[in-house]
Amino acid sequence: AIGVVPAGTGNDLARSLGWGAKLRSVAQLVGYVQWTLAADIVPMDQWKVTVTFKNFLGVPIRKPPAFHEKPVLSADRNFEGYFQNYFSVGMDASVALGVSQARASCAGRCCFFIGCGKCCYGAQAYRTGVFNCCSQGLSLKDQMLQTRSSTAPAATAPMEGLEVPRIRQLLLSNINSYGSGRVVLSKQELSQTSPSDHLLEMISFSNSCAFGWVMAGGRAKVLQRVAAVKFSLERAETIQIDGEAWQLPAPCEIQVQWHRRVRMLRPPTCPPGVWQGRQSPGFWHPKAKAQPRH
Repeated sequence: AIGVVPAGTGNDLARSLGWGAKLRSVAQLVGYVQWTLAADIVPMDQWKVTVTFKNFLGVPIRKPPAFHEKPVLSADRNFEGYFQNYFSVGMDASVALGVSQARASCAGRCCFFIGCGKCCYGAQAYRTGVFNCCSQGLSLKDQMLQTRSSTAPAATAPMEGLEVPRIRQLLLSNINSYGSGRVVLSKQELSQTSPSDHLLEMISFSNSCAFGWVMAGGRAKVLQRVAAVKFSLERAETIQIDGEAWQLPAPCEIQVQWHRRVRMLRPPTCPPGVWQGRQSPGFWHPKAKAQPRH
C-alpha cells in the first residue's frame, strides 16, 4: 500500500486521502510516520490512457515521463500512460504545460520559491488564452465521444456514441479533489462517487467562465459516469494526467479505460488526518459506495 506525502504543487491526492495540503517542514515527517503506522488500507482505481498517432512512423515525438511507447506492427504510434486522480484535455492542460515550462526557468523557480505560485498559474492562464472567449473549442471529430457506462467486460458491453456541443475542456475525474483542492461535484453527486467503483466522472467546460466558476469554488455538472471513453482529435491539443501535461504533436485518437485496482493508505480518523471542507474520510471507506459489476 502507498502513502502520500504532500510535497508537490497541487497535492490533490494527498488532500483527498487526508494527508494534508502541504508539507510545511521536515519536522512534520515524524507525524506522517506515525500516521502511516496506524493508517487504513483503502482501494483506488488506476486508469490507462492510450494515445494513437496514425501513420506517424519515423517522426520523433517528445513525450513526458508519464507516457511510454508501446511497439505495434504498423505505421501507427501508440503511447500509454496511467493515472489515479484525473485526466483532461483543453484549458487546464495548457496552463499546466505553461507552468511546467516556466518552472524550468530561473524566474519561474524563484516565483514558486517565494510563494507566488498562484501568480504563475494566473499568468499562464492569460498567456495560453484561457480567458479568451473567442478561442477555438476542442477539435473533437464530429463532436462525438464513444463511451461505455457499464462496468461489465468490454466484450459484453460495447461503446455508445455521445454527441457533445462545442466545449473547451473535457475532464475525467476519479477523486474528490481537483485543481489544488477544489471539490467540483455537488453533495448529491459526491454521495454517488467512489474512487474504486470502476467509473470516472466525465465533466465538460464549454467556455472560460464555466472553468473559472469551478476554480473559484463553484460546482460542475457530471456529463456522464463512464467505465471507458474514446475520441479523436483533429488537431494537436494539450492533455494532462495527474498534473503532468503533454503538448500532442499531431491529431490522434485517445482511449481511457480501467487498468487495475491499487491499495492506498488513508490516515487514521482518531487522531484524525487533515480533511478540509467537503473532503472527508468517508469518501475513502473500503466498503463505501462500491458498485457491483453488471
